[in-house]
Amino acid sequence: MHFPRAIAALTLVGIASGAPAPAPAPAPKPTSAPSPDIVLRQETSSACAEVSSLSSAASAQATDGALTPGEFSVPPSLALACLESVPVDTEKNIALLDYLLPFISFQSTLGYLKSPPKGYLLPGIDVIGGFVQMREKLKSGGYKSQFDFTTDITKIFNAAADGHFGYTPSLNSVFSFTRSLSIASVSSDGIELAKIYDVGDLQLSSSISDIVSIDDTPIAEFLAAEAARVQCQDPDAQFNLLFSSIPSTASTGGVASPGFQAAAATVPDSHKVEFANGTTKTYPNKASVNRDFTGIDSGSALHTVVELPPSTTSSGAQTSRRDESNSTTTTEAPAATSVVGYPSPRTIHKSAYISGYFLDSHPDTCVLVLYSFAPLETGSPSFNETAELYETRRVFRDFFSACAAAGRTRLIIDVSANGGGIVFQGFELYRNLFPTAKAWSGNRVRAHPATDLYGRLTYNTTPAEYQVLSAWTLDPKTNQRFPSWHDFFGPTAMTAGGRQNETAMAVYDFANPATAVLSTTEPIAHPFIVTGFDPADPAPPQPFKQDNIIVLTDGICASTCTVFTGLMQHEQNIRTVAMGGRPLKAPMQAVGGVKGSQVLQFTNMQEIQIAVLDGTNTTVVSPDLARVLPPTGPAPLQPVDLKGASFNWKNAYAEDKAGADDVPAQFLYEAANCRRFYTAEHLSDIQALWRDVADVAWNNAACAPGSSSANSEGKWTISSDAPGYTDDVVSAQKPYDGPGSLTSEAWLALGRSSGVQTADVDSTTYAIKDGDYTVGSPLPGTDGGKGAGAGTAAGGDGGKKNAAGRGLEASTGSAVAGLVAAVGMLLLL
Repeated sequence: MHFPRAIAALTLVGIASGAPAPAPAPAPKPTSAPSPDIVLRQETSSACAEVSSLSSAASAQATDGALTPGEFSVPPSLALACLESVPVDTEKNIALLDYLLPFISFQSTLGYLKSPPKGYLLPGIDVIGGFVQMREKLKSGGYKSQFDFTTDITKIFNAAADGHFGYTPSLNSVFSFTRSLSIASVSSDGIELAKIYDVGDLQLSSSISDIVSIDDTPIAEFLAAEAARVQCQDPDAQFNLLFSSIPSTASTGGVASPGFQAAAATVPDSHKVEFANGTTKTYPNKASVNRDFTGIDSGSALHTVVELPPSTTSSGAQTSRRDESNSTTTTEAPAATSVVGYPSPRTIHKSAYISGYFLDSHPDTCVLVLYSFAPLETGSPSFNETAELYETRRVFRDFFSACAAAGRTRLIIDVSANGGGIVFQGFELYRNLFPTAKAWSGNRVRAHPATDLYGRLTYNTTPAEYQVLSAWTLDPKTNQRFPSWHDFFGPTAMTAGGRQNETAMAVYDFANPATAVLSTTEPIAHPFIVTGFDPADPAPPQPFKQDNIIVLTDGICASTCTVFTGLMQHEQNIRTVAMGGRPLKAPMQAVGGVKGSQVLQFTNMQEIQIAVLDGTNTTVVSPDLARVLPPTGPAPLQPVDLKGASFNWKNAYAEDKAGADDVPAQFLYEAANCRRFYTAEHLSDIQALWRDVADVAWNNAACAPGSSSANSEGKWTISSDAPGYTDDVVSAQKPYDGPGSLTSEAWLALGRSSGVQTADVDSTTYAIKDGDYTVGSPLPGTDGGKGAGAGTAAGGDGGKKNAAGRGLEASTGSAVAGLVAAVGMLLLL
C-alpha cells in the first residue's frame, strides 16, 4: 500500500503512565538489541535491589547527577519481577477494601453493570461482588504478591468501562510499560476497511504491508484485548484510543498521545510482529522507572516507601504524598493564538481548546473545534470557572457572527478527542446554536445512605451554601423545587437493568443565579446564566439551520461532550459522523465515552461530609451507619493521588427514556448517522478530514458499508435516521474473568454482592433508621432531620466523633468554607 511522506507527523513522543491491568508472565529476553536508554539487567538476589543499583548508576552518569521520573528504563521483565516481589499485606489490603467500599457504593451504574441491558456492548461486572471476592481471597491466602492484589483492584475499575470511575494504587504507578512499536489504523479511501500499520512504515513512499499478528496472536484479537482496558463504554471508542491523532495531540498541549505505545498492562521485553507479506520484526519494549529507587533493596522496602501512608498526617481530607508537588503557584499563560496541527483560526479561546475555522475547500462551511470543554489549567489555584464560562460564550458568539458575515451557512462541529469539562459549557454551546430550544438535563442519583443523611440535614436550609444536594435541582414535572427531601430522594425503584434504587428525576435550574454562584469558589459580581435563561442578556438569533449542522466525532466524546452531543441528537436530530473504530462493516456510536452527567472525587465527598456533619453539629451514633459513610481520613494504602479517585454520581437520561423502567444513557445504544475510516491523509491534514466530512454531509459522499440507514445499489450514504442496534457491533473481547466476573466460576465461588458486605454492613441496601444520628444545633430553616434519627443533643463535638472516629475536626465557619470549596468542583465533569 502506498502512503505520502506527510505521515512523519505521526511520530510519537512522550510516555504515559497507564495503570497496569492484568499482568502477563515474565517474558523471555529480547531477541534483538534493546533501546539504548534501557539499562541491561544484571544478576542479583533481588529484582528491586537490581533496579535500585541500576538507577544509582544511571544517576551518576546523568549531567546533573539526578534522574527525572520516566527518564531511566529497565527491561519489563525486571520491573515485573520487582513488583511481584512485594509481599502481600493482608491486613492493610482488607482495610483498603473496607475504606474504598463506601466510595464505590456511590457509583451510579452498579446495578446496571451487574445485569447489563441489551444494547450495552461490553461484558458486565459485579463491582461490589468483586470487592467481596477479593476480601475472601485475601482471608484464604489466595494472593501470591501485593501486585496481584493491586492489579485486581485496577481490573475492577477498568471493567466498569466508565471514565468517571477510577482509582490507581501507588504500586501500579512505579513503572510505566511502553512499546517501541507505534501503530495506526488506516483505510485506503475511508470506505474500505482499515488495516493496522507500523507508523514508521507509513512514512515510507514505497508500498508497505499491514500487520497481521503480534506475538502470534491475530492483530484483531490482540488489539481487542488491549482496548478492553480502556475506560470507554463503546468498543470502537476503546479501539480509537489506541492511536494518536491531531485532536488528541492538541488536547494534551501539543505532545502526541502515546496510544498503543503506552501499555495499559505489563508487557514482555519485546514483541514479535508479523506482516501480511510474511516478514517479521522484533520490537523492544521498556519499563520506565517513575520514582527514586534509592534505598529500595527489596519488595518489602518498595511496599514501605510507595504504599504505606506517612507516619504522621495532618487533619483534613488527605491526598497522597505525591500530590504535594502539584501545589505550586502558577502564572497565567499568555492567550493562545493557534492550535498545534490546525490551520490559522478565525476565532480562538484564550486557552486554545475551542477554536473556529473557515474550510478552504468549501466556501460555505465553518468548522468549530472543541477538543475539550475545559482548559488544561483547571486545577490551577487561579482558575476562575465563571470567567471561563464568559470566555467560552465570547468565542461561540464571535465565531458564529464571523461565519454569518462571510456568508458561510454550514457548520461542522468537531468534538474529536473531547473527554468533557465544565457541564455548563455544553449547555451554553447548545443554547447559542438553538437559543429557544429546551435544554433537557434529566438525571438521577443512586440511592446511598450517605446521600440520604446529607440531604436530611441540609435540604431547604440557610445559608444557601449548605444546599449542596438541592440548589440546582428542579422536578421536571412541575419545574419547581421538590417540596421536601423525601420527595427527591425517594428512593425510586428502577425496574430496568440492574433494578437499583435511585432518586427522582431532576433537572438543572438554569434561570437561578445561585446555580452559578455555587458552581465556583470565588465571589461573583455577575453570575453566569446559560444563554436564553437570563432576561437581562437577550440571546442572539439562531446562527445555522438544523440541516446545515453536522457533528464530527471519533467516539471518544465523554462526560460534558456527551451532554452536548446528546442534546444535538435527541432534541434537534442533528446528524453525526463517526470516524475510525474497529474495522467492521457496521455502524459506530457517535458517543463512546462515559455518559454520566456528574463526576465526584473521593475528596469531594470527604469535604462535603466534614462540612455538613460539623456545620450541623451532627454526631453519628449508629456503628452501622458510620461504616457505610465515606471515611474522611487517609487510605490505609496510598493511591497515586486520592484526588484522582472518583465515581460517577449522576446517571443522565434521555428525555424520551426517563421512566423508572428505562436505563441510563450510559447503557443506550445510539449509532452515528454515518461512519468513515481514517485515511493516511487525515492523520497529517485536519482540513482533509473536514473536507471529506463536509462531502458526506452535503455532497452525497459515501459512508462505510453497513454504517448508515441509506443504501442505494451498494452505496451507503448519510440520512437523518441513524441505524439501529445489531449484534454485529457487540465487543469481540473475551468475557471479563477478574473479580466481579459474571461468568468466572472461580471468582463466583468466593461470593457475590447479594451477601454480607465489608464490616458486616451492606452499603447498597442499608437504610437510615431513627436514632442513627443526633443533631446538636440544626441549621436555620431546617428541622435538622427530625423524624429521621435526629433530635438528641450531641454536645457540640462537631465532626470529631462522626464516622466511628474516622472524622476530622473542623469549626462551623471552616465547615461552610469547606463545603463551598467542595461545591466548586461539582459541575466540573
